[in-house]
Amino acid sequence: MGLPGVQIEFGEYPDSAFVREVQEETGIIITPLLPFYTFTWTYQKENQKKQIVAMARLGIYHSGTIRESTAESEVVLQKAQWI
Repeated sequence: MGLPGVQIEFGEYPDSAFVREVQEETGIIITPLLPFYTFTWTYQKENQKKQIVAMARLGIYHSGTIRESTAESEVVLQKAQWI
């Protein structure tokens, strides 16, 4: 299972994107809490400079069951666990 990552669609609110991506990637429905850390980095892609702004945040479990397998291949976790 990979850590959920959100790419916000044009016109989409960050809270909605967070809820959508967590459900798509883990199978659970959450209520988003406020971000607790924001970070940014830049990189070069096809001769164009890109910037990423990311927020770390928590969510309160509402319903669903965690799926531990996913098609995502960027980050792989050995086990999902509630904390």
